[in-house]
Amino acid sequence: MVVAAVVPLLLHQISSTIMRAETRELEGVNDAFTAAVATAADTGAGMAWLVATVPEVQQAFAAGNRERLTQMFAPGFATLKEKVGVDQFQFHTAPARSLLRIHMPGKFGDDLSSFRMSDRLFRQAGGGGGNHP
Repeated sequence: MVVAAVVPLLLHQISSTIMRAETRELEGVNDAFTAAVATAADTGAGMAWLVATVPEVQQAFAAGNRERLTQMFAPGFATLKEKVGVDQFQFHTAPARSLLRIHMPGKFGDDLSSFRMSDRLFRQAGGGGGNHP
């Protein structure tokens, strides 16, 4: 009779302990994922800032000179892709139109606003008052 009363209590205790351990583990995975996403976003923003502040890039972008931008960045992009795993490198004009995809230079001029949430959020946050590389 004692065993019949103790077993459900022990099972409940074990179940609670497992649930707490799983919760801690999932929180740790979530924290690591969130940190990795933030790091990637910061790295991307830093790279975009670096590219956007180069005077020659600014001139080529302002002129819509896709050929010059391709000459400047295609060779380095191949290395970025191979060494770091960067899949895309793009230049957009306001409000959200593709000027140049270094990774796919034949596709350009398309409107990105319907499916690029990052562009919409950037604009809503006050970014992109004009054309920007």
